[in-house]
Amino acid sequence: MTVYRPAMATFYGPGFFGQQTACGQTLAPDMHGVAHKKLPCGTLVAVTYAGRETIVPVIDRGPFHAGFSWDLTQATADALGFTGTGEIGYARIKPAPAA
Repeated sequence: MTVYRPAMATFYGPGFFGQQTACGQTLAPDMHGVAHKKLPCGTLVAVTYAGRETIVPVIDRGPFHAGFSWDLTQATADALGFTGTGEIGYARIKPAPAA
C-alpha cells in the first residue's frame, strides 16, 4: 500500500524553458519532473492530484515560495490536471535494488 503525504505545490515552466535545471538538464515543455529542496536529483516521486497519479524524478531545486514543498514542471502539472497552486499527495519511491 502506498501512503501519500499531503503537501503544497506550484508549477513552473514558461519563462524557464531552455534553462538548465539544478540537476544539469535543460528544461523543456515536455519534461516531466519535480523540484524539491532536499531530495537528491533523480529520486523518483509518485505525485497524485484529483485522482490522477504520475511517477517523476527530481530534476531541480525549489520551490522558493514560502509554504510550498514542491514545484511541478509544466508537463507534470498538465498530466495531473494541476493548475495554479494547491495540495498534492506525494510518496517517495524506493529505488530498485542493484542487480
